[in-house]
Amino acid sequence: MASSSGLSRPRRRSGAWRRRAAVLGMLAVPLAAAGVTAVPAAAATTYTVTATDRASATTGPSFGHVFVIVGENVSLFEINSSNAPYITGSLEPGSAWLTNYNQAARGSLADYVALTSGQYASCQTSGPCGAFNVPSIFSQLGNGAWQDWNESMPSNCYKNAAGSDSTLNGYKPGHNPALYYAGLPCSTYDTPTGTTGPDDMSSFNTALAAGTVPQYNLITPNMCEDGYHACNGANQITEYDNFLAKEIPLSRHHRPSGQTA
Repeated sequence: MASSSGLSRPRRRSGAWRRRAAVLGMLAVPLAAAGVTAVPAAAATTYTVTATDRASATTGPSFGHVFVIVGENVSLFEINSSNAPYITGSLEPGSAWLTNYNQAARGSLADYVALTSGQYASCQTSGPCGAFNVPSIFSQLGNGAWQDWNESMPSNCYKNAAGSDSTLNGYKPGHNPALYYAGLPCSTYDTPTGTTGPDDMSSFNTALAAGTVPQYNLITPNMCEDGYHACNGANQITEYDNFLAKEIPLSRHHRPSGQTA
């Protein structure tokens, strides 16, 4: 990914800030929290793809569809068979676990931007500070090849916090990275997973069943199902585990072309 003036490459951290990531037919990755704003663009320096880059790219497996589910704020040692039976019993045995994956920076927004672009603006560690004109996985894939799905988001490309923990529909725009890249057709490809009803994934599940999801799908659960908040007394890790247990089997069965990751 390209570098840009004022942008930082992710750095590794350890200890209490270590994040966990599990990869299998689905990629489950954790991160942090934030808010939203306007559009000052940062000048990006162009990265030239070399022959070596192309050669290394051809050695990886080919996937027809990729689904990335983002959970957050839980360390690897906190996950066990009691609070996460699906992760430990069904996912882990057949998965690659990236146990040295750490947050890029303190603050959710910087982490979500780093996850989708390989870089972040230093101001994003404190929250939203505009949209930046830098390459991202979205811009590199091109229009129609990606979708940023956000559970409980009221409408496409929604820039304000909404919902609540008590009603099981809390949405945080700082967990929605497509909002922070200048020039993306956010209003088209940054979409809710369903209604603002409790834990609603109906639109995403309908698209899966119809075979209309794009090649790359970034899926962010709401604040009650992303592993961070304990809503109405529920265990937050178990809520995330339940979310994965519902959605991963549906995504695994969606294979109209190529493999699913």
